[in-house]
Amino acid sequence: YGTIAIPVIAAAALVGFFIYVASAGAAYPDSPVTPIAAAVASVFVLGVFVPIAYVSLRAIMRIRVHADGSIELHGLLRRVPLRPADIVSIRALPLVRNSVQIRYTGGRAQVYMPVDGLYEFLGWLKQQNPDVEIRWL
Repeated sequence: YGTIAIPVIAAAALVGFFIYVASAGAAYPDSPVTPIAAAVASVFVLGVFVPIAYVSLRAIMRIRVHADGSIELHGLLRRVPLRPADIVSIRALPLVRNSVQIRYTGGRAQVYMPVDGLYEFLGWLKQQNPDVEIRWL
């Protein structure tokens, strides 16, 4: 969960900092930091870090294969039940370090590494669904 915690903690810390700066600017009229400047900076920070935190929280952290052959992708904010035939492709994302994208019928999910048993899962999935495209670096 360390990969996910970093953007979430950074967003919360920066928002807290800018709220502090805005309140300090309002409390001290002589301050060079005006509440408007702090509000603009806060909106900018929220616009950058909140989407990053949201995507990180939606990321898949665990892949579970049930005895009946169904697959469940687990994240902090979501759980995606799948069948092997639903998965279209799995590919490494070269611009996002240590992550893999799983495309399935109806959507896609980003998986942050490390995931225990990922390589065994890929081999099992290729046996169950030979049409799945697996692209690795």
